[in-house]
Amino acid sequence: MFIRSAALSATLIFAAGPVYASQGKVLLEEIVALAGVNGTKITWGSLIEENNSSFALQNVEIVDKKGKITTINNVVVRGLEEANGRMTYDSFTMNDLRETDGNEGLGIANITSSSGDWPSNIWDDGLTAEEKRQRITFGNFSVNGLAAKREGVNFTLNSILMTNADIPLDYRFDPKQIEEAQGEPAAPLTFDQFAVVGLNGNGQGVNYQMGSFTLNNVNFPTSVNANISDWMRVFSSFSVNGIKASLAQLPVFALDNYGGTISPPGDSGNIVVKTNLDGLMINLKAVPDPKFQAIAGQLGYDQINGSMASNGSYNPSTGRTAIFDTVLKLKDMFDLSLDYAITGYTPEVAGKFADAQMKMAQGGDRSQMLGAMATELSGVKLESFGLSLTDHSLVGRLLDFQASQMGTTGDQLAAGAPMMIGMGMGALNMPALTEMVTSAVGKFLTEKGTLTVRAMPTEPVSIVNVVLTGQRDPTKIPDMVNLQVSAQ
Repeated sequence: MFIRSAALSATLIFAAGPVYASQGKVLLEEIVALAGVNGTKITWGSLIEENNSSFALQNVEIVDKKGKITTINNVVVRGLEEANGRMTYDSFTMNDLRETDGNEGLGIANITSSSGDWPSNIWDDGLTAEEKRQRITFGNFSVNGLAAKREGVNFTLNSILMTNADIPLDYRFDPKQIEEAQGEPAAPLTFDQFAVVGLNGNGQGVNYQMGSFTLNNVNFPTSVNANISDWMRVFSSFSVNGIKASLAQLPVFALDNYGGTISPPGDSGNIVVKTNLDGLMINLKAVPDPKFQAIAGQLGYDQINGSMASNGSYNPSTGRTAIFDTVLKLKDMFDLSLDYAITGYTPEVAGKFADAQMKMAQGGDRSQMLGAMATELSGVKLESFGLSLTDHSLVGRLLDFQASQMGTTGDQLAAGAPMMIGMGMGALNMPALTEMVTSAVGKFLTEKGTLTVRAMPTEPVSIVNVVLTGQRDPTKIPDMVNLQVSAQ
């Protein structure tokens, strides 16, 4: 929708622009391209000229080659100039845009933009490599008061906004684009902010809404060959809030806020990523499965309420990637914590790994590509890994539920679990690990505290070596990674 609106706006400007208001009548007969599709006619009732670079079109009608009609009450353009293959404008505004097709349609209160600078040949076919390196810039672009009804979906949207955009025409994300491209890829797409505000809609019996979605300081790569460091700086912050969904007037899902930041490298060279999720609600009563409802009822859960926080870092120089202080909390269920650190996953390694994946996707020799990927990953090493589960009544409820199916009690089931686990792990021929696991799990099930699994090798260990050891002699892995299982 945003792209179509931008294309429509640009087309109207380009249609009227080169001849300005003084020759507006000629354009009543002219057929122009809309979003690159030939066969679209644009006409208007009147043209009001302010000067050679500013004018207004009133009662505009656009008919595409399929006969679909779009009307616009007025289009106002100010400061339009064309020179050196570029079209610039101070501002344009489109008011009361309506597109109808039977009982379906689209309405937009207004579309506005300022400080635009576009290539004059933007819709031409067969642009050269150099022409594809041209860019579009504008100070702002906004779509306001949007309402749509089509294909069983109705929605309204307060606004879509993009500010200080700098957009290339050159993108290389599929093999054909990469093969045909010449020269280095264009510089990234950038803009200060992109925001979607006030979404409300319904379709297929589902009602939904979103307060806002925002991206700040976007720096989006234009090529699949961009490295991991580039992708980790794709924006400085994001947020989405006020999400709700209901089915047949029954609340199904809600999320108060989900947001995060990406901080550029400081003195340490680390790119730091932080995310936070609050006010999660999933209504289990809305799941249309009688068996599931029966189990949820016996467990005593009507809905899931939770939150999550996560922190991570990446150092492009050393390839050290870490996740820490990452916790998922589900009320009256559990807290799940995760942390890990690996080294050696540099942008160079990531790029070669991605190249091997692409060649395999294009039909390259699978065994050869897998060998190449294993070679690149041989220098990636595990520093540490940790996973812990803190019970907040879920374990007791699960034990009671399972015990009720077996004609026993939860306490009796917890007491017998270590023996069952020991019997199951006997075939692994790892007596030390078996004893550690059965002891920790037994304590966790009876005391309902925290169960922790950690890998803490004395020196970073190659992940490829861990995999190969697992294939040859898995009994050596616990000592290789210094695996610890405990409960408290």
